[in-house]
Amino acid sequence: MSYLSDYNGPDRSKKEKDAFDVLVTDLMSSNLTGPTKSKELTAQDMESHMATNFMPTMFYIFMYVRQQAEKMKNTVFYDVCPMILCTSVDAKTVTGINFNLIPNNIRAVFLDIITGDYKPFYDEMMITSPDRMVVNNRLGTILTSENGLAYTMAYIKAKTGVDLSSAIRRYDRSFIIKTRMIEYDQWHYIPFLSFKDSVRGASLAALQAELIDKNVR
Repeated sequence: MSYLSDYNGPDRSKKEKDAFDVLVTDLMSSNLTGPTKSKELTAQDMESHMATNFMPTMFYIFMYVRQQAEKMKNTVFYDVCPMILCTSVDAKTVTGINFNLIPNNIRAVFLDIITGDYKPFYDEMMITSPDRMVVNNRLGTILTSENGLAYTMAYIKAKTGVDLSSAIRRYDRSFIIKTRMIEYDQWHYIPFLSFKDSVRGASLAALQAELIDKNVR
């Protein structure tokens, strides 16, 4: 499946609604768990079997409480409900690429790159229990090794012409609540989510446009 072809296909408005319904309403508002959290017939539930809240190479959506924004310096905006590709985690912080800040079509290209160029993506999974895929081993090694994130971002820029490094964010875990994993079978919603109400202090559309304007070759 090509994420970009899907994004450029018909019924985008319906898919945008489905993305909001699944990733925001079902996961964050209704707190659905298990197979009920997905509209897919092949719904996965790795989230319930994870030993930790965050695993590098997986996507997450969570609430970032307002008190943290008051402690930020030199920051004119913050995201109260980030959707991130986790790149590293420790006892105090989580680092990830905030896909809310990335234009929707570039998200699709990014997904095509990591699932296509790191082949065979779905065949290189670490198994923690029978039939439960957790992480792509090769992508995990690249993202978590020394200078791995910089390498990955340079690779993405070489492929897309866009520097996404400004979308890399570090989050204080003490201000994170309601963490939800976006399962593999839900990844196709990621390019379609336009959660304009998530960002405070700036226009989401303006932030996305600024990223492209500054970094296109």
